[in-house]
Amino acid sequence: MSTSFGTFGDILGEHFEPVAVSLLRAGVSVRFRASGGSMHPLIADGEIISVHPTPSADLRVGDVALVAIANRIIAHRIVRRPTPEDATFILRGDAMDEVERIAPEQILGRVEGVSMSPARASARRWLYRARNWFSPGERNIGQVERVGVQ
Repeated sequence: MSTSFGTFGDILGEHFEPVAVSLLRAGVSVRFRASGGSMHPLIADGEIISVHPTPSADLRVGDVALVAIANRIIAHRIVRRPTPEDATFILRGDAMDEVERIAPEQILGRVEGVSMSPARASARRWLYRARNWFSPGERNIGQVERVGVQ
């Protein structure tokens, strides 16, 4: 079962985050428009992301997780999983230097897809091809599936 918010998140306003958190905790996938630039270039401001409820034990380094932090939700990349010495995940936005320490119970799900316009998808593919041609060792853009929409 899934639901789609898109700009519906704007209509819900302050109620969007509690509704999204409740749905994900109940095992329901959600789609909504991302805001902010912390995951640029993987997720640009205004793109639609699909999030599927995922147990924290199933997440790997490189996955983009949606987490609940201080009455807000953010999608950032996992850079370290819990260890025997430290039971927290460490996440970071691709466009950020700061990291967040997250308890496993704060994880709501994994970002499984990012939708964008066909023109933007084409431009982004060209950018990644050019980057990979100049830096063939840096091909990891995460496990997120990109989907073009019209």
